[in-house]
Amino acid sequence: PVCGYWVPCYVLAPATPGVTQNKMSYQSQPYVPALPADAPPDIIEDEKAFNSNLIPNDKMQVIISQVKARLGNLLPISDPNKLSDEELIIKFLIQWEFNVDESVKKLTNYAQHWKAQTASNWVNKPFPQNWACLIAPAAGWCGKDRAGNPVFWDVPDGAAYVSNSKKEPHEDAIVAFHKLIELQRATLKATGSMRCTFVVDLSKLPLTTLGHRHAVSMFRKCTASVNELYPEMARWIIWLNIHQPASSIMKLMMSWCNQRIRAKFKVLNTPELTKYIAPDQLPVQYGGTAGRQVAPVRDLLLNPPVDPAALAASLQPAMAHKEVEILAC
Repeated sequence: PVCGYWVPCYVLAPATPGVTQNKMSYQSQPYVPALPADAPPDIIEDEKAFNSNLIPNDKMQVIISQVKARLGNLLPISDPNKLSDEELIIKFLIQWEFNVDESVKKLTNYAQHWKAQTASNWVNKPFPQNWACLIAPAAGWCGKDRAGNPVFWDVPDGAAYVSNSKKEPHEDAIVAFHKLIELQRATLKATGSMRCTFVVDLSKLPLTTLGHRHAVSMFRKCTASVNELYPEMARWIIWLNIHQPASSIMKLMMSWCNQRIRAKFKVLNTPELTKYIAPDQLPVQYGGTAGRQVAPVRDLLLNPPVDPAALAASLQPAMAHKEVEILAC
């Protein structure tokens, strides 16, 4: 029974009441999240291949010490949704292939980003209402993937997205996108999870959306911000029910990401979801039997600030049971 908790052997993330910690898998790489005991063989092999370029834990500890020394008084980073500074350092090292110079550079930018966000009280600023289309009414958490990660579901409104993306500059869109991701990170922290899987259902996306230059430009900016600020947040990014002619656009989008991120992209149809998410973890609208709703993502975003204690409390009913229920919808 896995709750998605991630604990490096040399640092304990804060415990969440009612949430059981995972044991580590892969003795030589204990910073890799553990897999559920019932993970299918193909998922186990997929995880091993995915993590094959990681380095042994003793070497990782040495590198972390080097990064900390170079970051100096930038630590601790004033990120309200981190599990720890060590967690952030490890994520950036993995993202930048253990290049210490590049990781320190990106972490410096990240620390300065959060210093500015804290100074401007960004967390409590309202969500840009004109970009509410980024959050579908049904968007939210439901179940876990076969590797034990929480799953976030979204069904974007393509027409509204294209209409809004024509209005440049895109500062409001970037703010809205970051606020959505920060709420997702707050949820991961509340449940003690390192990563999640994203399922983006494109069935309501007009065929012309992905070929629209403003929409593509906006998506590229959002992708760039994820690469810079949110490394190693996703395990899989599943594009569901995409129109086949748009596959070339998807390839273009993938070209903006490094090899490790590209390996996370999966283009599936609804019946193929069970390869990555068990039927009892799927929402009913996708043929599954996952449980009840808990906390509305849209309401939380449009009515800030989000109280971490209240968010954690709202998730406890789902996390307290052996079966995984909807975490937030």
